[in-house]
Amino acid sequence: MNEKIDNKKAEIEIRNLSFAYKLGKKKLEIFNNLSLNIYKNEFVCLVGPSGCGKSTLLRIIAGFIKPDNGVLLCKGEEIRDVSYKRAVVFQEDAIFPWMNVYSNVEYGLVSRKIDGKLRNDKVIKHLELVGLSDFINSYPRELSYGMRKRVDIARVLANDPDILLMDEPFGALDAFTKESLQLKLTEIWEKYRNTCLFVTHDLEEALFLSDRIALMRTDPNAPLLIYEVPFGRPRIAQLKTNIDFQKMRSNIIEEFRFGK
Repeated sequence: MNEKIDNKKAEIEIRNLSFAYKLGKKKLEIFNNLSLNIYKNEFVCLVGPSGCGKSTLLRIIAGFIKPDNGVLLCKGEEIRDVSYKRAVVFQEDAIFPWMNVYSNVEYGLVSRKIDGKLRNDKVIKHLELVGLSDFINSYPRELSYGMRKRVDIARVLANDPDILLMDEPFGALDAFTKESLQLKLTEIWEKYRNTCLFVTHDLEEALFLSDRIALMRTDPNAPLLIYEVPFGRPRIAQLKTNIDFQKMRSNIIEEFRFGK
């Protein structure tokens, strides 16, 4: 189950990556010699217990922080900085409370100096995509948390990213809203097929969304455990009650529990 670097072309290549937080004169090791390939148009979920380094790895891929050692490539080029081509959706709101929905989705396009008509077309298109066409003039304070997440997703997709990096975006939602957004995300992803790395602590969510699961452990020297998710697409909510789905969930939990 351990990840092996192979000759297939990777969109994101992580090879022997190491990172530690500096705490005064001491270091807190997060992971050592971690390797993972993420391929074009693939949906990978990164799971594991709190503190194992999931969000840290995502932020390194985003370009927010630098690794200590190892190789980190996107389309064959070293990741040195942030890029709108690697868009990030966080658990926390990343939309501006003083802007309405339209302006929030438009913001990145304005920053990139995209032509006004094209900008408007992209904003309208992506608000329709996430089901918020009727809330163009609304402000974040007037929206539910789930609706604000939809704005966030429309905001990043409007910028035409190659890669989506999602850091527990549904982690604070109630079960019903969470499932609704999982279904919406799979619908959007199946339409556009952006390469996606999705961080979650919810194994059921990972099995429902992904093509592959990469399981991190709290031991910084432990290699990733990789699981191919065999369920076809499109996916429907009833998949979660499928016997094979639940059996795979149980098997992964057992393997993690016994540190295999």
